Amino acid sequence: MTFKTLGESSARKVDFFYISTKRLVVLSILTLGLYNIYWFYKNFEAIRKSQESGFSSGWGVLASLLKAIFSIFFCYGLFKKIYENARDAGLEVASSTPSSLALLNIALYLAAFPYFIIFLHIIAIILLNIPIGLGLASFLGFISFSVIGASAGFILPVIPVALAHSLVVKCVQKSEPTKQFVQAISSVEIVLVLLAILGTVGWVFRFLSALAV
Repeated sequence: MTFKTLGESSARKVDFFYISTKRLVVLSILTLGLYNIYWFYKNFEAIRKSQESGFSSGWGVLASLLKAIFSIFFCYGLFKKIYENARDAGLEVASSTPSSLALLNIALYLAAFPYFIIFLHIIAIILLNIPIGLGLASFLGFISFSVIGASAGFILPVIPVALAHSLVVKCVQKSEPTKQFVQAISSVEIVLVLLAILGTVGWVFRFLSALAV
């Protein structure tokens, strides 16, 4: 990708959600992929607010949340809009980039799907306190960490999209130096990190308890 000077007539169509790419990656890893849903939600909301919609505010928010949760079906449209926005600002990018990133996102979800099915069985085993041997415990532990790793890995297709939008923001900042773009750490981010930490600790404790039965 290359970046040209932002012209006088260029303007961003949508005020997409912006945080630094480093912060996006760190939060996605710390929250085991939960932050990805929040990132998608904020951007779907930005699109909704920029358009005339028949949805009431409440239904519109719900629609954005459902799109974020099931982003595998809606990621292409979002990626395309962000890249169209970047092209309007002078960013040169291949027209196939949004579709390539969307396919990568879908492929990651499909590849992780069998692990999530096994993960659900692990949850049932732990909640029901079914005794397990050391061999089965090792296998289930491997699956658990695989799911955790896959959840964090879902950020990969989002990184280039976030970088493209970041370039737009940096360029707009030059023409609008008083405009505030950097998002302060929100309560949602803090809650997501705490949920991931508490969930992981609780998961390990329950797993060890099931092993000891």
